[in-house]
Amino acid sequence: MTAPQGHWRIVADGFQGDLNLTADPQGNIHGTVKIDAPNVEQIHGFWDEAEQRLIFQRPVQNAGGKPQNYTGFLFEASSPLFQDGTFGPPVNPAFRMLAGSFDSYDVGGSGARPLFGWVARQNI
Repeated sequence: MTAPQGHWRIVADGFQGDLNLTADPQGNIHGTVKIDAPNVEQIHGFWDEAEQRLIFQRPVQNAGGKPQNYTGFLFEASSPLFQDGTFGPPVNPAFRMLAGSFDSYDVGGSGARPLFGWVARQNI
């Protein structure tokens, strides 16, 4: 699969928003995320084709630009998302998903809970 690009709907620790990604041929990722509306934050990161892994950093405006570091993995999915008794990738994927975690040191996280989950979906 190629690097994730375009518009995605994101849910990060229960906060919903929009994620817009572009990638260059070297795997550099740039884009925007709007989770704390009306703030639109510029993001940058990397795409690892072999691992199907996306890494990006979000400077949280409401926290003075302190970063959250996101890591997620890309997969294609179809409905139903989990196929009973069938293994392997979906035959006719209907959407792409990114799922992973982000750290939130100094931005609402603590030593007791520094990691949070996130997921994003893009219709194809």
